[in-house]
Amino acid sequence: MRKKILIICPGPIYPIKMGSQIRMFNFVKGLSRDHEVDVIAKVPGKEYLSSEYSEPIKKICNEYYPVMAPNKENIIKRAFYTINFWFENRVRLTPSKLFYFSNTGLVQKIAEIANSKKYDIINCEYWYSCAVYKHLTYRPYFALDTHDINFEKHEMDQGHKNQGRQNCREIEKYKDLELEHTGLNDLIISVSESDFEYFGKVFSEKSHIKIPIGQDLSTYLNYSPPSDDDKNILFYGGMGSAQNIKAFFRLFNDIFPRIKSKIPDAKLIVLGANPTEEIKKLHDGKNIHVLGYVEDIREWISKAKIMILPLDIAAGFRTRVVEVMAMGVPVIGTHNALDSIEMTSGVHGYVTDSDEEMAERSVQLLNDSGLRRHMSKECRKFVAEKYSIEATYGKLSEYYMDLNTE
Repeated sequence: MRKKILIICPGPIYPIKMGSQIRMFNFVKGLSRDHEVDVIAKVPGKEYLSSEYSEPIKKICNEYYPVMAPNKENIIKRAFYTINFWFENRVRLTPSKLFYFSNTGLVQKIAEIANSKKYDIINCEYWYSCAVYKHLTYRPYFALDTHDINFEKHEMDQGHKNQGRQNCREIEKYKDLELEHTGLNDLIISVSESDFEYFGKVFSEKSHIKIPIGQDLSTYLNYSPPSDDDKNILFYGGMGSAQNIKAFFRLFNDIFPRIKSKIPDAKLIVLGANPTEEIKKLHDGKNIHVLGYVEDIREWISKAKIMILPLDIAAGFRTRVVEVMAMGVPVIGTHNALDSIEMTSGVHGYVTDSDEEMAERSVQLLNDSGLRRHMSKECRKFVAEKYSIEATYGKLSEYYMDLNTE
């Protein structure tokens, strides 16, 4: 049966610049095919209220409500807010995202919309969005799209490992709050098999479903790459995260030199928004191209013969890996980087935690065009069958169709 669904997003969905936005946009698009879907998204500024940013979302859902936190123009209110934030964040160790989402009057705006329409299902994106639940005047079916096991990423990004009692307490508080809010839901949606197994054990009494990040891959699958004989290696990932920065330097310092010793003309293409100054300085326009954010990534992905992703931490699902594979580029990386994709090592690329083996496999693929072309075809076929919108969010849509919410 068709359901009335509200999707609550703790950040803007459009313009799309990050993997989380790809997921949220296509999540809405996929569910809207079978259900009446409204969307509430917290936006950071008035420009996001414009038709330029709103119209693309309105086209894929029933109603769209962009909401902003109340403006603290009054100097006294602003000072009180600053003090309150300091107390909550530094003394009570409330994560900033939870504070901003639940302590600014924003949650009351969201609850007012949710209470006015009596939805069958409220589907939250990220655990801290669930702060709205206690403000509702009725009890719909609650679902959480987790995106990741967030506390693992939080620990890595903040560099809190083994750095004192206060930092350890903060990590524990973050984890406790994430699990507390996750446990409020009837359905827990995981993006990867490892997340699915973890949440299944912690919340065995809840319903669980694994929905990888699906997307419209046609623009990648149908792209005709230009001929390029250069032996280019791709690193692709947002440079705003500590784990991606660490992975890049592992590639640059430990793996790339091994490849260069065997293939002197190998080059490195670095794609991803917000590269640090240290990474930018490595750009020489010859052996290393540090590009940062680019409008159309296909042009540069298509120049790559292989992609290497030596991540040390497993966190969520690798959207960018799917995009790269859809372009026919084999991927070499660690288990933490690639296990969530469920690719087959030796068929779609190679999975190994050894720097030496990553370098050896890279040299093999760069020199063997026949093997690389075969893997390229297998990569395209694999993601087309597994990560389309129909194969992912269509599965969730069917789950909601069969759900009895009365």
